[in-house]
Amino acid sequence: METALEKESLEEAPLEYDILTKVEAILKTPDADFLKRLVDILFEQYYDPEPLSPEELAAIKESKEQLKRGEFITVEEYEKQRGL
Repeated sequence: METALEKESLEEAPLEYDILTKVEAILKTPDADFLKRLVDILFEQYYDPEPLSPEELAAIKESKEQLKRGEFITVEEYEKQRGL
């Protein structure tokens, strides 16, 4: 028997409950491995295990601004400066 808290939780999140119920059922079938691979693919599309730090994001922003201002050198210029 479900508790009042569980019942309230189910009423607030019917989509999550529906999905979890279906996933639990599929995990008991031969398609469990396929489901796991599919979930892994979807998860990787939306979750970045190594998000950029604020400093890295600031450096990227500054680099883009430098490009817009024309503050860059070509590969040929770099090679010439380095004697390559």
